Amino acid sequence: MFSGISSFDRRSLSATSFLCCPHCGCANIKKHGKEHGHQRWYCKDCHKTFAGRSDTILFASKLKPGQLRRMLSLLSDGVLTHQIAHQVKVSIQTVILWKRKLQHLVKTQENIVLSGKIVVDETYIHVPAKERSKIRKRGLSKDLVQIAVAVDEKGRSLALLNGKGRASKQDSEQIFRNHIAPNSIVIHDKGWYGKAFGQCDEVAIDSQSREAHTLLNPINRFCNTIQRLFKVHLRIHPHNIQKYLDEFVERREIYDDEKYEDYFSKISQRIFESGKCLKRRELRLRQQHYC
Repeated sequence: MFSGISSFDRRSLSATSFLCCPHCGCANIKKHGKEHGHQRWYCKDCHKTFAGRSDTILFASKLKPGQLRRMLSLLSDGVLTHQIAHQVKVSIQTVILWKRKLQHLVKTQENIVLSGKIVVDETYIHVPAKERSKIRKRGLSKDLVQIAVAVDEKGRSLALLNGKGRASKQDSEQIFRNHIAPNSIVIHDKGWYGKAFGQCDEVAIDSQSREAHTLLNPINRFCNTIQRLFKVHLRIHPHNIQKYLDEFVERREIYDDEKYEDYFSKISQRIFESGKCLKRRELRLRQQHYC
């Protein structure tokens, strides 16, 4: 859904002009005075009024623009929730709310297709303590969550949740089936991949060999970064793991410390073009599906 916003001001985080009405899509609109210093518009067809933040996740927010920009910046950097709440001077619940809002704007990995020279592997993270078995188990038990990962030569990456315990051939075939382009060169260790890469050239590397460090280094670094993410954020709900992975993969591709302004511009543009309001009660209804 497109909100009809043609331009916006990043400083005030508010739209400055509209192409059409966000309610009915009609272009027959006009300015309708100001409220609390903010411009409003009026649609002559549906007879509804709207403001610069209507039909966006910023709608009805009581936070000041400076607080919002600060919070978006800290959330993008992966800062802990209680630290953001302390620096922005808001409640932890407010930070969590905005974290959920931003995650709903992130694109999923359903349409990602890697090509060329690709390195694949699996990495594992612990399930929450309350879900672990009381018996201490060794190796890749059901107390570990499996994440299938892949990185290609163009820098694109993939990280998908893939069940618990050791990865089987069926797991690999199902997870990589639609994300690896045919005729690619797939490099992996001697794991259980079955016919997951049947239309590609496979290169199986012994992880203990000398050449493994060079060939598997990109995927090892990617796995270490994912491990660090879930060690810092310890209280991620199991049903929200994929959301964090989607956000992590997208941020990895477009985030640049030296060009943070460009990254913030992309976040702002997505906020104003998403056509999503995501009020607190809507997120609660969505969250019931994950609990």
